[in-house]
Amino acid sequence: MEIPVIKEVTIPKISADDKTLSQIFSISVGHAGTVRREMDWFPKFKNGLQDNGRIVRIDAFDAYLTYRGTREWKKEKAEIDKMKGTRK
Repeated sequence: MEIPVIKEVTIPKISADDKTLSQIFSISVGHAGTVRREMDWFPKFKNGLQDNGRIVRIDAFDAYLTYRGTREWKKEKAEIDKMKGTRK
């Protein structure tokens, strides 16, 4: 009976900070921070934030980037801006 030897285990990252997100998604650190803060405004993406919004689940960040800029996003953002009293 042979016993296999495991030499290396690679664990994929689940969550990341702005710097890591910028490297993963090829965007600037500032843009990653802006997107992360925007996610806090949208209830369906807020659950992707961890550690009081400083860290983001990578899958949630990817989903938000895909959603961002769509008609639904623009409509929802307009409603959020209206509730906050922000103009854009």
